[in-house]
Amino acid sequence: MEYEYLAELEFVEKISIKKIDDDTIYFSNGSKLYSNHIQDCCEYVHACFEVLEDCFIMEESFDKIIFEKVENSGIRMGFRTSYGFGKEDITIYEFIPCYNEQNGYYSSDLSLCFVTDKGVFAIDVSDCVEDCID
Repeated sequence: MEYEYLAELEFVEKISIKKIDDDTIYFSNGSKLYSNHIQDCCEYVHACFEVLEDCFIMEESFDKIIFEKVENSGIRMGFRTSYGFGKEDITIYEFIPCYNEQNGYYSSDLSLCFVTDKGVFAIDVSDCVEDCID
């Protein structure tokens, strides 16, 4: 599987994941990350963040999130923890599937939106969506 760098977010202080629902991750600093698709009709295009609920990252704090594209199947998120003082940084990678569930007539555009008190940072991940066409 090949990965292509998309973007990264770095934080001054370490944060952690507090809660995950259908398509949103809520962080300890009040920020949130959600998948966004402008719906036309009955299609459901989304990132499946709930796969993280049973992962090791739910127990960890981190100071950087790295986003990588996995074409036609999802994104890979790297959660980096810096220890400083000559110690090696550790990055935990998790795969997040992205799905386009519809009849094939509607858009499969998808973006990830990271919302903070300073604004919204959006990443286009439309190329990362797996088509599930009925």
